[in-house]
Amino acid sequence: MIRNTRGSSFSMCARAKTDPAYAKYPRLPVLECRGYEPRPAGSS
Repeated sequence: MIRNTRGSSFSMCARAKTDPAYAKYPRLPVLECRGYEPRPAGSS
């Protein structure tokens, strides 16, 4: 979660760092994402 100086918070899409098809800060709420990949079990 990214917060600005005015108190708003944003979710940053990590996939946007490598794929320009994804918005860096998608509109909220994000209900689904075609690029979602679950993390491997045991990772945090």
